Amino acid sequence: MNHDSEKCALEDAALGIFMKKFNEMNQNKLHLYVRNLRPDFILKDTEEKLVGLEIAHLYYDSKEAKMLLGRDNNSSHGVETINELINELNNLIVKKARKYRELELDHSIELLIRNASPIFRMNDILRFIDEIIEQYTFEHIWFISRDENNEWILIDLVKHSQ
Repeated sequence: MNHDSEKCALEDAALGIFMKKFNEMNQNKLHLYVRNLRPDFILKDTEEKLVGLEIAHLYYDSKEAKMLLGRDNNSSHGVETINELINELNNLIVKKARKYRELELDHSIELLIRNASPIFRMNDILRFIDEIIEQYTFEHIWFISRDENNEWILIDLVKHSQ
C-alpha cells in the first residue's frame, strides 16, 4: 500500500469512528459531503451547514508509528511516558493550527485527532487535560481514543479544557 492510499484508509477509518460516535451523541447529524485535500473532508449537518474536518493521528513518536503501520519489525519500543504523548499531542495541534490559521474558507474547520497509542487510553489523556494547549483556529478539536474496555470514546478537547 502506498503512502497516499494508506493515509486515505487511516482517515476513512477515523472518520467512520467519529461520525458514528458524533451522531450517537447529537441530534444534528453529520454526513459526508465530499472528500477534500484541505481539509480532508467536508461534512454537512442536518441543517445543511458545511463543516471542514482535518484528520490527524497521534503517535508517541515516529518509531511507534512505523511499528503500528508495519514498517518496523521491532517488537518493543522502549519506555513511553504520558508526558511525552501529551507533548506530541500539543505539537500536533500547533502544527495543524498553523496550517489553517490563514486559510480563508466558507465554513468552519474542526480537527479530529485519533489516538493511535496501544498503551495510553482516554482516561490517561483526561488526567492531563489542563496541559493540552489552547488554540483558536479550530472551533472544535475532537479526540477519539479507546477506553479501558477497548471502546471508542469521543470528546471535544476545546470544551473539556475550558
